[in-house]
Amino acid sequence: MAELQQLPVSNPSFSSLRKDNQLYVDKTALIYELARYSSRQYLLARPRRFGKTLLVSTLESLFRDGLKMFHGLAIEKMWKDSGTYKVLHLDFSMALSDSPESFEKSAVTMFLRAAEDCGLIDRSCLPHDFLGLADAADAICRKVQDTSLVLLIDEYDSPLSANLNSPEVFESIQSRMRSFFAAVKSYAGKFRLVFITGVSRFEHVSVFSAGGSIIDLSLDPAFGEIVGYTEEEIRRYFKGYLIRSAALLNRIPEREVTDQQINALMDELRRYYDGYCFDRKHMTHVYQTWSVLRFFSSSGIPEFDDYWYDNGGITAILVNYFRSHGGYFHQPDEMTYQLDDFSSASSLSDMDPGVLLTQCGYYTIKGADDDSITVGIPNVELQHAQVRLIREEIFDVRRLRTANAEKAVLSKKEITAAECADFFNRIFSAVSSENRLTDEYQACDFIKVYCIGSGFDVRREYHQKKGRADITVEFADHRLIVEMKFAREDPSPERLLRSAEQQILDRDYGNYVPAKPLVRFAMVFSEKEQKIILWSGVR
Repeated sequence: MAELQQLPVSNPSFSSLRKDNQLYVDKTALIYELARYSSRQYLLARPRRFGKTLLVSTLESLFRDGLKMFHGLAIEKMWKDSGTYKVLHLDFSMALSDSPESFEKSAVTMFLRAAEDCGLIDRSCLPHDFLGLADAADAICRKVQDTSLVLLIDEYDSPLSANLNSPEVFESIQSRMRSFFAAVKSYAGKFRLVFITGVSRFEHVSVFSAGGSIIDLSLDPAFGEIVGYTEEEIRRYFKGYLIRSAALLNRIPEREVTDQQINALMDELRRYYDGYCFDRKHMTHVYQTWSVLRFFSSSGIPEFDDYWYDNGGITAILVNYFRSHGGYFHQPDEMTYQLDDFSSASSLSDMDPGVLLTQCGYYTIKGADDDSITVGIPNVELQHAQVRLIREEIFDVRRLRTANAEKAVLSKKEITAAECADFFNRIFSAVSSENRLTDEYQACDFIKVYCIGSGFDVRREYHQKKGRADITVEFADHRLIVEMKFAREDPSPERLLRSAEQQILDRDYGNYVPAKPLVRFAMVFSEKEQKIILWSGVR
């Protein structure tokens, strides 16, 4: 078999990728659709490690050097713009964000360096003590002809996300950004293109308010595949890697690999890394870019591992959210929102956790209906990532040993209600002291987090015909259902237990396709005692 093209695992630069003949999944037909129009301003919000930086770099190469690096790509036959442009490329994740002053100073330096690199200024001739970010934009824009500039901003929201727990710093940085984008807006005619990427959408930044002409591509069906890989792209561009991986996994020569083995490999790739949708009509889906590249780049037998979490899953905004919410927030498997809910608030207290998790890549669009969308966990990798995200914040790892030693009991088809309650109480006893359980959602979420981290197939509030059971655990030969009630000051926990029993029966929890033998328990958790105090089996 011919030598495979090198994978761009650590190369976000389009021009160097092309110079080194590394594998490039051709997105230029979509890039043409956003770059063909003059004087447009765009925003694209996507989770980290999906290819935003490579997209920005591709636009930079196109406008700076024309079609020089695009031989053989779709846009080569489509692009009619023969001009070249002064490209200002800023990466706000590289700006300091520990104070408003350090942010502005580092952002100004970055902006002026970009202007100097493309021949617009000589920084040595500029004063060093008065230029703010808006002043720098004004100084540059006054010097140039109409539509001669291209402004590319990667990770615009990084300095804001880093300061969501510091309202004064957040507002001051936001104010400086607002002035900068207002200056850009006032010189809109100078720009051939303005393209901005980030993870979150902060509605009070002037890029959205004072700069109201911006076109938000984040949920646009036409651009749902502009980053990430479609299944067709994987089968086409990674064909050689699919054959090699299938051969290694099946321990056979590459020439003996069958279509059936390729399809089986694709099934696993789909289960682990597919399922992302950034399309408000829910018509398209993509695979996570980084994880696919890491899977195929293995020097030995490829592993279906969790690649994204350590390289994109921990963002400043999530860390800050956890700190402000005591290390916990409720995470059902699916949630429904209005589209307007995805215009993020400007503070953590106003931010819905489901929207935040969607923006950060832990949830994705699972369905759409008119002006609402349903979001949920996209794949196995992200199910594991959610668990890793909060497990060490919730549990005292040393105290988990007792639960770990007994976890096999949960798999028993003949498990009793008492055995199940005892096992769950072992989990609750390992919860760190600062995470006192205050409702049934927390109690069930903590069980889910532990069980997924221990390899069980568990769902929270899994949608069934007549409602959502609190906990569903799938086994090969049976299905475990738990309905949990929370006793605060209720004088009759027995009444709560009967209510849980009746709810299981009335809504016929667990009776769905594929049919399996059911093990169903009703339980009551006591807020005062921080454990399950009553339980019963339900037939």
